[in-house]
This record gives sequence, C-alpha cells and structure tokens, in this order.
Amino acid sequence: MIKGLLENFRAVVFAVLVHLVLLAMLLISLDWRPDPGSAEPQVDVVQAVVVDPQKVEAELERLRDREERKRQQELDRQERLRDQAEQAREAREAEEQRLADASRDLAEQQARAEAERERLARIREEQERLATERREEEQRLAQLEAERKIAAERKHQAEEERQRLEEQKRLAEAERQRIEEQKRQAEAERQRIEEEKRKAEAERQRIEVEKRKAEAERQRIEQQKRREQAVLAMQAELAREEKILIQRRQSLRQRHFNEYVGSIKNKVQRMWRRPVGVPPGLSCTIRVAQIPGGEVVSATVTRSSGNVEFDRSVEAAVFKASPLPRPRDPDLFEREIVFIFQPED
Repeated sequence: MIKGLLENFRAVVFAVLVHLVLLAMLLISLDWRPDPGSAEPQVDVVQAVVVDPQKVEAELERLRDREERKRQQELDRQERLRDQAEQAREAREAEEQRLADASRDLAEQQARAEAERERLARIREEQERLATERREEEQRLAQLEAERKIAAERKHQAEEERQRLEEQKRLAEAERQRIEEQKRQAEAERQRIEEEKRKAEAERQRIEVEKRKAEAERQRIEQQKRREQAVLAMQAELAREEKILIQRRQSLRQRHFNEYVGSIKNKVQRMWRRPVGVPPGLSCTIRVAQIPGGEVVSATVTRSSGNVEFDRSVEAAVFKASPLPRPRDPDLFEREIVFIFQPED
C-alpha cells in the first residue's frame, strides 16, 4: 500500500514539473522591452514563440531519468531496508536460537548439577552409614576388649589364688616336717629321759648326796614335758590349719564348678525361645549328658515345670547350645550336669 502511494506521488510531482518547465520556456521566449522610436501609443503585441518539441522531449527524458534514478535509489534504499530487516530478523532468530541453546544448556547444567548433588548426597549418606558402622564396630571391639580384660583379670586372680594355695601348702608341709622333726627329737629326748630316770632310780641310793642335782634334773624334765605339750598343741593347730586349707580348696573348686554350670545355663538361656502361649515364671530341672568336647549327648527334664511345651523347648535349647562351654579347670568336667532352668521374664 505504501509503495502504491509513493508511485502516485512521484507521478503527480513529475506532471507538475513538466508544466513548470513549459511555463518557464514560454516566459523566457517573450520580449518585454519597449520600442523607443515610436511615439505612438504602445500597443501590446503578442509574439508567438515556437517550442522545440525535441527540447521538450529531452527535458522530459531528463526528468524521467532523474525520476527513475530517484525511484531506483528508493528501490535500492527499500532493498537495503529489507536486507537490514532480514539481517535483523536473522540476528533476532539467531539470538533467540542462542538464548534457546543457552536455556537448554542451562537446563542441562542444572540437571547435571542436580545429579551431582544427588550423587554427593548419596556419597555423604554412604559415608555417614560407614562411619556409623565403624563406630558400632569400634564399640563392639571395645566391649570385647573389656570382656577379654575382665576374663584375663579373673584368670590372673585364679592363678594368684592357686599360687597362694600352693604356697600355703608348701609352708604347711614345711611346718609339718618341722613338727615331725620336733616330735622325733622329743621322742629321742623322752627316751633319753627314760634312760636317765632308770639310771637315776638305779643310782638313787648311790647319788643320795646329789639330790639337789636330781631335783634340778626333775625340774628340767618338767620343762621338757611342757615343751612336749606345746609341741602337741602346735600339732593340733597345724591339723586345724590343714583342715581349713582343705575346706578352702573345696570352696574354690565348688565356686569354679558353679561358674562352669552358670556358663552352661547362660548359653542355654541365649539359645532358648519362649514357645507361643507359654506363660512366664516357669522353671524345670534338667539333666544334661555330654562328652569331653562339650557335645550334648542327651537332655532330659527330671523335674517338670508342668508345661510340656516349656519342657520340650528347654531340651531343644540345650541341644542348640552344643557344644557346651568348657570349664577353666579340666578336672571340673562332669559328664552329667543337673541344673534348674528358670528363664528371665
């Protein structure tokens, strides 16, 4: 529409210019000077001028050329404007494409960043899980080390107790030998005194003058008797101490045996599972037969709890606990052990 208006405007301008040229040529051809020799009243004379059609055609051609050049320039300007508009459109499309690519790249980067963030989160979770497991393992190892130290301390205390008892036994044996030696010496002394008494009796009349010496000897003999009585009292005291030592050995053996039976009960307790429907507070007496390696040969309830399911579950727990713990002293091993099983409710 704008192009059509421009073409009409140029046609109107061209027509006006043609008319102006013709008018100018007409005015130039007229003679406007007055005649000085004539006194007569001036008479306006109109002179006709012949217009050269070739000049008019040339002028028109020149105007057409100029108008054509202007039109061509306008067309060139419009072409440049179109080219500029096309370039601007292409630049705008390229910018839009660049922005779309940048937006896509940004979305991909965000997606990669999100994936990396999730990967790092999983790594952190895995590290936290590993750290928790490591702490739990360290706690378990620390507990095992504490239990090992307690067991070693108990073993050390038992060894010290054994050595103390051995030392007491050795001292008691030395004391017994010393007392035996004193008894032997006392017996020899007694025999010697008897021999002296016999000689003194035989020589009583002969050594009447030596009564004072005999009295002194009598006093010495009395002292010897008191020493013999002291020896007898010491022997009685030694016998009493030996009895106490035997009792202590028996008590220590019983304590170790109780610990041995307690370890068996604890393992059976860990292996026992309460059957469904069995009430708490039940207990039974069970006899366990085993071989030296601790393997269970038989398990029999000798005093029932009154609940068959409970009794059978205890017998099953004994077999699950096989092999049973071994005593610290092999002499404490018993092929048959009877104990009361009463689970913790």
